Amino acid sequence: MEQMATSGGRLVYLTDVPPEQPGGLFSDAPDTFDMSKAAELLGVTRQTIKREIDRGNLRSFHVGTRVRITRQALVDYVLEREGA
Repeated sequence: MEQMATSGGRLVYLTDVPPEQPGGLFSDAPDTFDMSKAAELLGVTRQTIKREIDRGNLRSFHVGTRVRITRQALVDYVLEREGA
């Protein structure tokens, strides 16, 4: 038997409900970005981003001499701080 739910007072089958669109925190940001973009997204200075990387609080990686941060690393950082 299919599960049912109500939507606005009308009965709908859950199989009729479209799946949620992917999204979430920073979903419109590129997959990787530099410290300046990370700072812009968080509303902090570039120095704050560098300090958090140096402290080991924000994961990053190097491409040559440039520091890159993944979108997932930034999401994880925010979620960890949110619970703190």
